[in-house]
Amino acid sequence: MSEIDPYIKTLVLTKFQDLKIPGERYNEVEIAVQVMNRVSSVIHDYEVDDIAVDSTIASDFFDDLIRSEVIVREVERFAGDYYIYIPSRYIKYREKELADNPIHAASKRIGARYYPDVFSGYRKHISEAGETPVNESQENTENLVVPASDRIVSLNHNQVQELDKQASDVIDLVSAQNAIEGSLGLRERIIGQLKAGRELIRSGEFRLYLLEISLVETLRWLADKYAKDAIGVLALDLMKTLAKKLGIEL
Repeated sequence: MSEIDPYIKTLVLTKFQDLKIPGERYNEVEIAVQVMNRVSSVIHDYEVDDIAVDSTIASDFFDDLIRSEVIVREVERFAGDYYIYIPSRYIKYREKELADNPIHAASKRIGARYYPDVFSGYRKHISEAGETPVNESQENTENLVVPASDRIVSLNHNQVQELDKQASDVIDLVSAQNAIEGSLGLRERIIGQLKAGRELIRSGEFRLYLLEISLVETLRWLADKYAKDAIGVLALDLMKTLAKKLGIEL
């Protein structure tokens, strides 16, 4: 863990009085995408991509939410593990984490300039120590299991509406199927991944690789498996729209 990570986590807790993760059951990737998007938004807002690795912070934060039973895991023998976010537990967890937190106390005492001053001071510290910023460090990037397209995407209102509708059309068609490849569990998992991607679109701003690992990979699979069916056609159409607007690879 980097010395700056606790500051980012405190910022996340300060910003989000509720993580606003929809009350559904998710697989691990789907719920991790939701947590990652909250952490990424803070890193983007404070422009600290050069000194903070969001995947590392989000992973630690996710593990902490699991340990604190804010996110509860249900184990099913054949369907796999499901994860549920419980808002009331997050509120208590957040209050406890911030109550005796010296970083939070300092930010309240000093005010709005505190975090920018901290990040500026940290950059100076690592520069004087001859350390390499995390986004340039091979050591830090070797373990990141993310696509290369690590950039923030911002959508305008019309783009959100268009992509939301197309994603919803695909979700509706998949939901209408009794099963996918004879498996009800697989259908539910695909729907969950599609919905996780749709939530990113509705947020209007996200890291592109989060959309890749939730929505885009699922669309590719549907377009391949159902190439001659309506599901495959709609999945491919949405991929083409994403390629045009966001520059993803088909």
